Amino acid sequence: AALAPIRAEGLDWFAGMHAGGERELRAAVAGREALKAELGASVFDPAMFTDGDLRALETDWAWLNGVAGRGLDAGIGGMVDDDLALVADWGVDLAAVTAPVILLHGDADRIAPVAHARWLADRVPDADLVIRPGDGHI
Repeated sequence: AALAPIRAEGLDWFAGMHAGGERELRAAVAGREALKAELGASVFDPAMFTDGDLRALETDWAWLNGVAGRGLDAGIGGMVDDDLALVADWGVDLAAVTAPVILLHGDADRIAPVAHARWLADRVPDADLVIRPGDGHI
């Protein structure tokens, strides 16, 4: 799952995101200080995940909880950098991509809505788009 570029023409970039993710990424668009304030005030919202995501995080993907948690041991700096990168200009012409690309996306993803994958697939030559019905982000 991936987000399209923030200035993706014809894409309502925030549509379909869970409320907390939308607030976080809108803060990133506003800049580093706004994002730091938003992240400092935010709390984990399980609504970002589908029931299937939550089951996966309790079973096959349980290891991810520890990895993600350790990623914040040194503070929110890494998350700030990641979010700012998500809303930065990509600096690449997607029509010039020649490497094989497979976009695998759940149609119930609340973190990176499936419309982003469809937008990317329409612009990357010969991209294969695989949409998994009912799957979320995990």
